[in-house]
Amino acid sequence: MKSALKLSFNYTYPTTMKISDQINEIFQHLSQPIYAYDGEVFTVADAQTTIEHLQAEVDSQAPFVALRTHSPFVLFCFMLLAWQNEQVPLFLDPALREEVKCLDDFKPVVPLYTDIPSKVEHKFQLISAQGAQNNSDFWPVFPAAEAYCLGFFTSGSEGDTKVVLKKTRQIISELEVLLELLPLDSGLKSLSFVPPYHIYGFLFGEMLPLLSGGTAYFATGKVILDMTQELKRVKPGMVVASPIHYQILLKELRQGVSIPPATYVSSGAPLAPSLIDEFRSMTDISILQIYGSTETGGIAYRSDDDIWQPLPQVDVRVKGPDTVIQVRSPWSNTACPDLWETTTDVGEMEAPGFRLIGRLGTLMKFRGKRLSSLEVENMLCLGPGVKEAAVTTADVLGEEQLIAFIVPVAGVVLNKSELQNFLQQRLAPYKVPRIIKIVASIPKRAMGKYDYKQLAKIVNQGNE
Repeated sequence: MKSALKLSFNYTYPTTMKISDQINEIFQHLSQPIYAYDGEVFTVADAQTTIEHLQAEVDSQAPFVALRTHSPFVLFCFMLLAWQNEQVPLFLDPALREEVKCLDDFKPVVPLYTDIPSKVEHKFQLISAQGAQNNSDFWPVFPAAEAYCLGFFTSGSEGDTKVVLKKTRQIISELEVLLELLPLDSGLKSLSFVPPYHIYGFLFGEMLPLLSGGTAYFATGKVILDMTQELKRVKPGMVVASPIHYQILLKELRQGVSIPPATYVSSGAPLAPSLIDEFRSMTDISILQIYGSTETGGIAYRSDDDIWQPLPQVDVRVKGPDTVIQVRSPWSNTACPDLWETTTDVGEMEAPGFRLIGRLGTLMKFRGKRLSSLEVENMLCLGPGVKEAAVTTADVLGEEQLIAFIVPVAGVVLNKSELQNFLQQRLAPYKVPRIIKIVASIPKRAMGKYDYKQLAKIVNQGNE
């Protein structure tokens, strides 16, 4: 099976593409399917009906309006209605109560709409997107270039949960680059396991297929027990997923199943080298990884190499004694595109791009020396019989220790001494964990990021 991934690097700016015109072109074809979710397919006519129905329920005067829903289709319709009303829609993850609490910081009060009956502290209005068929003549209206058009919530992995507002200029300029970079066929069918209330799911899972005149399929809002079944049913040209989804998919591949060729994309956290190699050996498909954040948008990509290459129009540099990565692009969240935005990641420049060393949150001082847990984790994943690895420090019997949590490959009995010898040949002695704990799984946050706070609790519980 051959990979469908063929990147093009001949992007020329400015593009003549008019994204707002493309969306309006789509809305001229009422019978065109644009969304598929939870067994239902939605057309342009369905979108117009839903928008008109929501129009009777949503306050058109509030500057911000928030939506909490599992349905990507309802989210899309809510967004277009908010734009028509010159409002900024805020997209909430229905599984995270912390995001609801963030709305209390807005003045005036942000109306919260949901189609999920639930108990939340913030006042909300229960809505229904179902309505009778009508003859709506709704046409999408894009906000002005420098106007805020969307609000996404960060995962909270680097601190308190917060809202990141995006301007129309930022969204459109990034989409233009992605459309030139990726080999998307006209009429593309995409299958996204990442919901569109994450910016990655919004750009790749929702907007790119729609702008290609295709259909956005979503398999979100529920536990995906059989990803290969979804892939074979949809037969997508592009698959949008996170590391945790690829771990699930790899388990299914080990059972001897096959998957259709497509452009497979991942974001949210770097994939473990062992996962990349095993996935490629089983499928002959290279996963396209996207590096970025809610604040910065897309920064770089990589496929078979360890080196991250900046996206077109993106400048990357490292700065300061901690070699923190800084970014400059038309879609970064600085006040001006010419300003540098500081990330929470640490790296080193290496042609034709850069390497990721770790996050500031995972960059630690261990016995007076700087240590990146990501560097040690990646090396551990190359070790014999290692499926996943997470590294942290903890006080053990009054002495600071470097501890590795290892998930072994199924059926493999790990030899801890052999694994430590493997690391000693490749890392400085102080980077080799003295304590190795074999675990069935590693706790993770949203989008597959390791939950180091939970790991610390596991260590502390073991010391009690």
